[in-house]
Amino acid sequence: MTTARRLTEQELTQLQELRAQGWGYRRISKHLACSREAVRYRLMGQTARHHVLARSKVNKRHRDQRRFIQKLEALTQSLTDRESGYLSGIIDGEGCLRLYHNARSGWMVSLVIVNTNRELIDYIKNLLQAGKCYFSEARNARWKSSYRIQLYSTTLRWLLPQLKLIVKREQAAVLIEALRLLKGRCNTEQYRQELTRLAARMKELNHRGPACLTLNQ
Repeated sequence: MTTARRLTEQELTQLQELRAQGWGYRRISKHLACSREAVRYRLMGQTARHHVLARSKVNKRHRDQRRFIQKLEALTQSLTDRESGYLSGIIDGEGCLRLYHNARSGWMVSLVIVNTNRELIDYIKNLLQAGKCYFSEARNARWKSSYRIQLYSTTLRWLLPQLKLIVKREQAAVLIEALRLLKGRCNTEQYRQELTRLAARMKELNHRGPACLTLNQ
């Protein structure tokens, strides 16, 4: 078994010549009395171990993506009419559908649900197996601390078409159209103008109207 050592300039030149003649890594390593990793490193600029690790990371990422897609497909099929109706009521009352442009991340699509009951937020997260949860401390003694869950495009692609929204039906239609455009990943002027138009429409729909007067007033 050969041991790792530093190749001389003459050996490096010879290594390149032998490889040009069609010699394999094993034959070159035996001829120069060095390891195959040293030959591979000099010829390719990185070690064989690095190739193996890089390839394993790519394979793992692909496996994780496939598992996640399969999980989403399974969840899509398992969302019952009762669960869909219950979620629709929560989103109509407590949800906020958003479409906006971020200078760093580009176009963003999200659904935020805020409530003072943590059990409700936990139920939604456990049901959808998705989203990020946050806690907001009350800034006023008369207020309660709140919890929120934020869902993004990957989940909204399959969730929105199943909902039976009433109050936020138009917002959901705008997001579904925006998600269709974002899936194409175009970068044309028409694409940007259409997303800008949808974002303006979403802002208009989410705009709060004047506060209602009470009956006593």
